[in-house]
Amino acid sequence: MGNVERQSINYYLRPAKSIERKFFCDIFRKLCLFSPINNYKYIGFGARYFIDFNLFHKELGIEKMISIEENATEEKEQERFEFNKPFKCIEMIFKNSSEAINQITWDSESIVWLDYDKIFSKSMLNDIKNVVLSMLPNSVILVTCNRCYSIDEHIENRFVKFKEEFMEDVPIDAKKTDIRSKIFHNLINKMINNKINEALIEKNRNIAEEEKKLIFKQLVYFTYKDGAPMITTGGIIIRKENETVFTEAKFYEFLFNQDITQPYDIYLPNLTYKELQKINSKMPCENWADIDLFGLNEEDLQKYMELYRYFPYYMESRFIG
Repeated sequence: MGNVERQSINYYLRPAKSIERKFFCDIFRKLCLFSPINNYKYIGFGARYFIDFNLFHKELGIEKMISIEENATEEKEQERFEFNKPFKCIEMIFKNSSEAINQITWDSESIVWLDYDKIFSKSMLNDIKNVVLSMLPNSVILVTCNRCYSIDEHIENRFVKFKEEFMEDVPIDAKKTDIRSKIFHNLINKMINNKINEALIEKNRNIAEEEKKLIFKQLVYFTYKDGAPMITTGGIIIRKENETVFTEAKFYEFLFNQDITQPYDIYLPNLTYKELQKINSKMPCENWADIDLFGLNEEDLQKYMELYRYFPYYMESRFIG
């Protein structure tokens, strides 16, 4: 996470990101069928705000936590991060993600969120492979990045540059049109899944028993835009012998991942507090037609009905002393 991004992004005021984190909590609660959730180690990029660390510690009881921060090279910068840690159970690693992954002790199941705010790059795929090679079965890997490739308007030049950067990681059937901003997330998702499975093929070479071999189950595929257009994809690594447990956990019962082949767009309709209160008073409700639209369009109402349990609320307050 770069210095510019860290200065310009207020992580408290990113509504789609807020919803995404709550989606994750719903999924993570199901991990208890594999191992008690408080046995898991959470590894992420906390920045100065540690929003995800706060949520996952309070909601899930995770106490083993590691935050990676690559741009705090000066002692004063590091002191500020240490000061802003909300809990003493968070360990800081002040290195880039590649170095940090090699430093971490992978001695328990883990939830790893590589929450990049940069444009998709080759180095991200390298990080993903190293994480998968390191993590234990029943662990989760999530990856977020900017889903634009380049601001270069000439797609021919862009695709040439793309192939030069990613080389053997570019799928054989990739076309120059695949890197267009509106659909580039599909190629990113495919390349990340390919890299995860490539790492598992490598790991499985050392596993003789077929039922002990590792497989990847994708759990999330989101697009959203809190300013920059982003993609999040990822899932869980399990042994083949645990596929029945995975099925029993009903990971795909949520509206946001019932069709994992297509991205779920976290779009927030622009509603006033009064409108929110009116709709909330009618929830839960399965049929949008049962709610008086009072001027709202049908699409916004239906979207809010999907997200109302996850919808963030912000307010301004004054303290008079």
